[in-house]
Amino acid sequence: LLALPDGDADEIAKDASTLGLAMGLNARNHEAAVNAACSRLSELAAELIDRARHGRDRTGYVARLVREADATGFADRQALIDLVVISIFGGVDTTRAQLAFAVYLFAQHADQWLWLRQNPEMVPQAIEEAIRRYPTTTWATREALETFEHDGVEIQKGATIHVFVHATATDPEIGAAKSFNVREPQKSHFGFGGGAHHCLGQFVARTDMAAALLELLERWQGITLVGQPEFLPDSGNTSPSRLVIRPIWG
Repeated sequence: LLALPDGDADEIAKDASTLGLAMGLNARNHEAAVNAACSRLSELAAELIDRARHGRDRTGYVARLVREADATGFADRQALIDLVVISIFGGVDTTRAQLAFAVYLFAQHADQWLWLRQNPEMVPQAIEEAIRRYPTTTWATREALETFEHDGVEIQKGATIHVFVHATATDPEIGAAKSFNVREPQKSHFGFGGGAHHCLGQFVARTDMAAALLELLERWQGITLVGQPEFLPDSGNTSPSRLVIRPIWG
């Protein structure tokens, strides 16, 4: 995405993960770390933008952003920096977390892992099922455009509404399955938001996860958990904080 040396990946990924703490209920406890990570990524984004403007990057993602900004007369440098930073965050932290949840689910459903090895063309469907059953995005946030009543509760205009991603995709009252099943297409989910407000990077994320899962399917006959996994709180963006596995190679 950024055309940077592989050696920079660990530090960038660490900062991207730290940014994710800003979306949790305890965000204030991590304010200093989040601000520091945001500053480092903003400096990196500014360097990448300058590199593109000076012709040292003519074909990369940032170069295309800069070229489009110039062509449309968009002159807000800070907004461009912010866009690059959020691209880094979305391209690293949430994608990695969602893939980890998929591995966790397959470790508990060995039969489905074996089935998917025999049917690799169903990997895209398996990715959707992992997002539906264990999403890294806990809620999709909306604002009420007008006052209305829902199930006897009055929602005031301007109120913040959280659509709980997991609940909306696993509610049997609306025909959603609670169990994990990659063999059958399931109800759509809000893992990437929906409508006008959806994740612009969702297709890149889906492609990245599918490519990674295909690689694991080729290498591993199965997956077993080692010890008990640990997870971040189910607020904002969540992920495994500790997930030890033992792959069965073959």
